[in-house]
Amino acid sequence: MNKIKNMYRDWNSRALTNAYHWVFSSKKDWDKEEYYRQGDEDIERIVLPFLNKQGLTNDRIKELDVLDIGCGTGRLSRALAKHCKQVTGIDISDEMLKKAKEDNADINNIKFVLTNGSDLGAVDSNSLDFCFSYLVFQHIPRQSIIESYLNEIHRILKNDGVALLQFRGYPGNPPGKALWFMGFKKFYIAFCLYRKTLPILWIKKYGTVYGACFNQKQIKSILKKIGFTEVKTYMGNKKYLWTEIKK
Repeated sequence: MNKIKNMYRDWNSRALTNAYHWVFSSKKDWDKEEYYRQGDEDIERIVLPFLNKQGLTNDRIKELDVLDIGCGTGRLSRALAKHCKQVTGIDISDEMLKKAKEDNADINNIKFVLTNGSDLGAVDSNSLDFCFSYLVFQHIPRQSIIESYLNEIHRILKNDGVALLQFRGYPGNPPGKALWFMGFKKFYIAFCLYRKTLPILWIKKYGTVYGACFNQKQIKSILKKIGFTEVKTYMGNKKYLWTEIKK
């Protein structure tokens, strides 16, 4: 419970300080138009090819009810709404959602919902076609919280519904190159090469910036145990682990 309170506190503070940067941290000072245009590019680059690969035509994509997990200010919800029938954006931060509603007040097929930080209780079972999460789960400070979300995704997806989810596939902020690591519920252990020459064993708790990490075997096992029929995993780069799943 304390970890969820920390997430709520930290992300509200970040929303009030510099919401756009904390949602998409590649820049400190975002121009609003450029910030949302980057969201369009991410959806066209990441999501549409995934949905097409699932056999969904552009016309079928226009009929989808989708969920944007950890929507922040609605950067990706806004972009998804241009392609899909209905978008629900959820976030633990009411300050982020306040900004999302202000920025997207003119878009009538987005609904923003406050989550309690561990489940999707505001979303009906078997009601959505597609769930998406990008740059979100890697900030959650416990594996068990993420596992709770994964169980909820299984609950709310329709039969044959699909999800594209990104996780931290490498420990956050190790003191050197991690030659080996293992993610646990509350912390990770890594064998690191410190200053390029000195091997050390590093143990660190997760936080609300550098959150829980998984390897491909771990996340695949969790998703299969939950009941997803198809699970594919791959490393998008050296840090982030992607999963393509089908109910």
